[in-house]
Amino acid sequence: MKGNIRKRSKSSWQITVDAGRDATGKRRQIAESVKGPKRNAQARLAQLLVELESGVYVKARKDLTVASYLHEWLNGYVAVNCAPRTQESYHFIAEKHIIPAIGNVHLVALEPRQLQALYAKKRASGLGTRTVRYIYGLMSQALTHAVKQGVLSRNVAQATDPPRLEHKGINTLAREDVDKFFEVAKDSPYYELFYLLLHTGLRRGEALALRWKHVDFGIHSLGVTAYISVSESLSKVEGKVLIKEPKTASGKRRVALSPSCALVLRQHHEEQKILRESLGGTIADGDFVFSKPEGGTLDPSTVSKAFSSVVEKAGLPHMSLHDLRHSHATMLLQAGTHPKIVSERLGHSSVRVTLDTYTHYVAGLQEAAALKFDELLMSGPRVDRNVVEMLSVGNLGGDESV
Repeated sequence: MKGNIRKRSKSSWQITVDAGRDATGKRRQIAESVKGPKRNAQARLAQLLVELESGVYVKARKDLTVASYLHEWLNGYVAVNCAPRTQESYHFIAEKHIIPAIGNVHLVALEPRQLQALYAKKRASGLGTRTVRYIYGLMSQALTHAVKQGVLSRNVAQATDPPRLEHKGINTLAREDVDKFFEVAKDSPYYELFYLLLHTGLRRGEALALRWKHVDFGIHSLGVTAYISVSESLSKVEGKVLIKEPKTASGKRRVALSPSCALVLRQHHEEQKILRESLGGTIADGDFVFSKPEGGTLDPSTVSKAFSSVVEKAGLPHMSLHDLRHSHATMLLQAGTHPKIVSERLGHSSVRVTLDTYTHYVAGLQEAAALKFDELLMSGPRVDRNVVEMLSVGNLGGDESV
């Protein structure tokens, strides 16, 4: 298989490859135009030869730009296979950040360097790392679909390096501030919800989708998975609250309740029952644990605003409702709970997610591990017990900088 390069103008080259003969015996040639220095044409020629030899060559659709393909992908694949909220975010990212920058580029001519330059430009403009990585993720998914559909021979996004995710500090409720928080929260209509979030680590959506049939007061536990159906979580799209399945199997789980949390929920059930009966209704197993007086779902944003108000009135540092989940995790880890158990309670996909998220922010874990190791070897002849005890309480003198 042979190919050649012919100069067309100062910065334009014609690539021609002899691809043998087709089924009718007719000579088959592939021709493409490449702009830029000759090395671009040489690189494309080499790529073409490899694609033809390996049987993955795809004839370029000259009418297909990045913009037109993304619109096809969004209105076809995404519209059918993704949840409404995901569709909304994909459309926003594509229209706001990708299409204005590289939408006019022919899809088959898109190069890794153009995507890499897009990441750099967006970061320089002040866009957050997480959003830039979202751009990368969207393009990677879209181009993977293009390869699968035979529109492209390779996914150039996979040859790029998005910026590394910056691990920002998390806010947590200090143990000494818990009583202060709930002293103010008891006057909020969402007191029981806040109590449950701190004591279980549930996500806001999981708690708001919780139904009474998921709560087992007999064994002090609740199911983020229903007994006869899938687990549920809440999302809000275009003003409507939707119930949907969790994204991962680990999201379906059973979470043990502390005695105090079970008691708060039981009292909440009785109060909800009295209120519903005063309105001429009753409580059914399928009703939401946290709901409007008449039984409708709560607005997630309203709950979050109420939480912020409680935090402010209590004079505590700023934090979001999701930080109650962070507080639950860090307190358990500080208490020596095995990370695997914490991971299961949180519904993480793996214990690695839990460790990567929280161990950087739990003070004293390294020190506790070192002391624990000494305790394991305390009976050995090499260990001076008195020295170890002095070290553990900080009573040993000397140069602290060593």
